[in-house]
Amino acid sequence: MKAACLAGIEKVTILERPAPEPGPGEVLVRVRTVGICGSDVHYFKSGRIGDQVIIPPFTIGHEAAGEVAKLGTGVTGLEAGQPVAIEPAIACGQCEVCQRGRPNLCAGVRFLGTPPIEGAYREYLVMPAANLFPLPKGLSLEEGALAEPLAVGLYAVNRARISPGETVAVFGCGPIGLSLILAARLAGAVVLAAEPLPARRAFALGIGADRVFDPQQTDPVAEIMKETGGRGVDAAFEAAGQPTALRQAIETAALGGRVVMVGIPAEDDWQIPSHLARRKELDLLNIRRSAFCAEKIIRLMESGRLKAAGLVTHRFRLEELARGLKLVAGYGDGVIKAVIEI
Repeated sequence: MKAACLAGIEKVTILERPAPEPGPGEVLVRVRTVGICGSDVHYFKSGRIGDQVIIPPFTIGHEAAGEVAKLGTGVTGLEAGQPVAIEPAIACGQCEVCQRGRPNLCAGVRFLGTPPIEGAYREYLVMPAANLFPLPKGLSLEEGALAEPLAVGLYAVNRARISPGETVAVFGCGPIGLSLILAARLAGAVVLAAEPLPARRAFALGIGADRVFDPQQTDPVAEIMKETGGRGVDAAFEAAGQPTALRQAIETAALGGRVVMVGIPAEDDWQIPSHLARRKELDLLNIRRSAFCAEKIIRLMESGRLKAAGLVTHRFRLEELARGLKLVAGYGDGVIKAVIEI
């Protein structure tokens, strides 16, 4: 099978590797679509995220969908050729956090495309049957690949306990920021956002944001405080991975509000205005991936309540992975979401 591998900083090579075989309870999937995630860009640009370091050649990618190719022994409920979305996190299921219903925090989790677990930019991969979600008729494989990033937004909004009528701010309208907007609107919130790129501002407005501010032209903190009558927002989401966005989230959060850190920062250490956060008695929440939300996203897409297909603006072949990663890294050509078709 073909596999696209990181061969160094900003270098991708296509290698021939043996196709894996499914064991008991596992399924061989013919991968068809993989979304380019911000974490993929981090690995491509720097070879690491925190203490997770790539050793080349290594295959990244985790936002995947495909078709069932072969069933391992004991697998029921799936059949060859069936389209499926892939949950990329394989938790142990036995540790304390898994037993508490938080498998995304499992210390022993194996996550596609996170060292040392090879990822999805390849023709075939093996996953536990429990990690596959059949796609209903009418949903595309592309929409299946969007289930994972959209689940992050739904999980973050649920964790922030957003209720109808509340006001939220989203700083950064990349794919994850847009997933937050979609989820917050489903929760019944008024949504204010900040984003410097015109294409993303327009897209955010198109999917339901009430106001979107350009931080290069105006002060989003002042605008959001004005919109809320000086009160601030019930919850502010940092979705840009930038220290400035985190500070702005803290500054716009109302007294007793919530600040939710969703973006992946390039730096290992961030500073926060601690006295302001303390005086407001803010809840500072971190988000690590998601838990039990991908299947909900699929149901929401099937029902028509969540329309996500328009998120994909660019498509590349496996051999063009480096080109796609560079486009996303440079925010080029109005890109919202890019996918690799295999």
